[in-house]
Amino acid sequence: MINSGEKKEKKAFAIGVISVITFLFLISFGYYNYAFNLRKLGIFELVSGLAVLLNFIAFLYTRKYSLHSSIFLFIISIVLSVLIITGGIHNTGIFWIYLYPALVLVLKDFKKAVLWNIYFVVLLVLIVVADSLYFIELPYDKTTLRQAIFVYFSLLLLSYFQFKFYAELIDDMKVLAVRDPLTGLYNRAFAFSYLSQEIEKLKRGEVKNVCVAYIDLDNFKYVNDTFGHSVGDSVLNDIGELLSRHFRKEDVVARIGGDEFIVIFTNCDREKIIERLELLREAIERKFQRFGISMSFGIAEAPTDSLLSSFLIRMADERMYKDKGARKKERVGSIDKAPEGASDL
Repeated sequence: MINSGEKKEKKAFAIGVISVITFLFLISFGYYNYAFNLRKLGIFELVSGLAVLLNFIAFLYTRKYSLHSSIFLFIISIVLSVLIITGGIHNTGIFWIYLYPALVLVLKDFKKAVLWNIYFVVLLVLIVVADSLYFIELPYDKTTLRQAIFVYFSLLLLSYFQFKFYAELIDDMKVLAVRDPLTGLYNRAFAFSYLSQEIEKLKRGEVKNVCVAYIDLDNFKYVNDTFGHSVGDSVLNDIGELLSRHFRKEDVVARIGGDEFIVIFTNCDREKIIERLELLREAIERKFQRFGISMSFGIAEAPTDSLLSSFLIRMADERMYKDKGARKKERVGSIDKAPEGASDL
């Protein structure tokens, strides 16, 4: 699982690399244009390059990614507009507009990227309208202008569908990486990673406590042995739904083994968790009465029991086995205490 710190680092890396490359391009072209008699354009590009660099330096101090990525895109939109209007070097300035969709999709999430592309399309339309009304005179023939804009819109649509495709593919991969394929609950790797992160938050004082409930099904082996694994899988799937319904949305419910589950609670009330688990046990026994399935559970709490995630899980597991043993003795005891002849009834 990628935490917020890793996401921030990736964003910082993205805006850093793009800003440095853009700065080098603008400085290089600015110097070239200034040296070869396009002095106004050269000075503009040099100033724009400096603005990109200062914006990145400001980001390093403030770490306000949304603000400084927006400033960067605004600077680039102005640079591209000037290149379109002036023609750049040998009237090739308009062809740089093809970079804009890619830059936006790298720096912004999908919804914001759409808005930024709409903004740039509006700029293009205004430039073309200004040319047709003779407020400005673009240095291209009509065919070149029309073809360049047509290619830009084609690239914009292609970028949109490509982004959607890869976004959906990445979402599917994320689900496969963190979810149990049978029950749809979180898997073992995600649960253990999440627990470690929550304990780190606890150490920093961001949360007051963390609880772990270890759940194991009773008599589930009988279902697989008697009715087959397809029925067993169906039972596990139904139990996964019961687990999801019995806890809060912020609680992490995971399947960590064949018929073993854990639930991780942050800012938790131990007594309320026990009540929830008792209700869950009743629901399981009621729903799967014909199979004789029940469940045992154990709870461990940080920081009271430990601040080590592995120790918490082991402690909850041990307490679950104590619960299982105690309930087994109760069942045996109730059979021993049954009145004579009860079995004949």
